[in-house]
Amino acid sequence: MKSVHVERCSHCLLVLGPVEVTVTISNCTSLVLVAACRRLHVSSCSLCDLHLLTATRPVVSPPSRQLTFAPYNTHYPQLEEHLKCCGLPVTFNLWNRPLYTGSVESETEVWTELDPDLFRPFSVPFQLSGDTLDNPCQLPLKYREALDRRKKRTSEWYGEVKGAGLSPEQGQQLQTRVQDHFQEWLETTGHGREIRELEIPKTTTSTTARTKRPTSH
Repeated sequence: MKSVHVERCSHCLLVLGPVEVTVTISNCTSLVLVAACRRLHVSSCSLCDLHLLTATRPVVSPPSRQLTFAPYNTHYPQLEEHLKCCGLPVTFNLWNRPLYTGSVESETEVWTELDPDLFRPFSVPFQLSGDTLDNPCQLPLKYREALDRRKKRTSEWYGEVKGAGLSPEQGQQLQTRVQDHFQEWLETTGHGREIRELEIPKTTTSTTARTKRPTSH
């Protein structure tokens, strides 16, 4: 893609393939954007989370507010090929150096960096062919450490469950409770809505009856 303009999107998740030139988002609210681009321009947006790979400073224009910037957090099998085609480097990322065009006094109300403990990789839910197996963009140390801590806690939890010697019935009860808590977390965080938006609509069959032609005698 050469350029992308996103306008008036609200409460949605948008994951873009590499954009050769500019991504512009305007008049958006509660948008989660994942994008790799040469330039990003944000105008009149609020409560947006921006996961970025960009070789230039993101430009933010007023009256934007409450924007959260984070490093690029996804991959898909053809990502590195597409990045190369667009001429986008993966070793240079100015995601956390936005250039605000409003008054300096209000800049602290405009944007912040994502808390590393809230950083989550995004998994593209489609099977595609290609060579990219992981995010090719190196994460800042504090985000790598946060992911490592989460992986360690998960591994320790699995070890405790495995060593608890639960009966099949107890194991089923535990699985049900974990699933219930996970569903509750999905709805509380809004990720449940994001998953539902990724579902492919089922095709509906027509209920219109066919009219038979009269038989000629």
